[in-house]
Amino acid sequence: MDMKNQLGIDNCQRCDLSDNRQNIVIGEGNQNSDVMVIGEAPGKKEDELGQPFVGKAGSILDSILEEADLRREEIYITNVVKCKPPSNRDPTKDEMESCEEYLSNQVNKIDPSILVSLGKVSASWMTGKEVVLKEKHGEITQSRQEFNSKKLFITYHPAACLYSNGIKEKIVNDFKGLRTFLDMIL
Repeated sequence: MDMKNQLGIDNCQRCDLSDNRQNIVIGEGNQNSDVMVIGEAPGKKEDELGQPFVGKAGSILDSILEEADLRREEIYITNVVKCKPPSNRDPTKDEMESCEEYLSNQVNKIDPSILVSLGKVSASWMTGKEVVLKEKHGEITQSRQEFNSKKLFITYHPAACLYSNGIKEKIVNDFKGLRTFLDMIL
């Protein structure tokens, strides 16, 4: 059974994001993974194809994973919200609350050893407090109880590489640190 059916998300109308979406972007990857990567929201390309991280940010993420000796096929990738916000804006608190049950159920079903938040929106939502990436990237903290208080690794969103010089190197180093951590615990 696919994740969309497992979550009962087929015709979700919980928030206004459903009004203009082409696809609900659940997530994809290894459903037995020790690593679950959580972005913010689908973008235009993701909405068109119904898959997470298939646009420019996805290409960057693939490159980062490869440099850190991780493979996309080995991990599970999803987002905090499952539908594309208009004008590529960040999802609102209400929109994230509307999708929280879906994300929580994904965490329960996949039961990874560690969650990885990509970007400030994801990190802040997963911890329940404002996260300053410049200070917290590369760190492991704990997710909220709604996400089983799992270990949470914080890093920048790959899209930040499109706007800021030097960020990709930081993300690669963060993911190399994650790889080292995984090698120690698995």
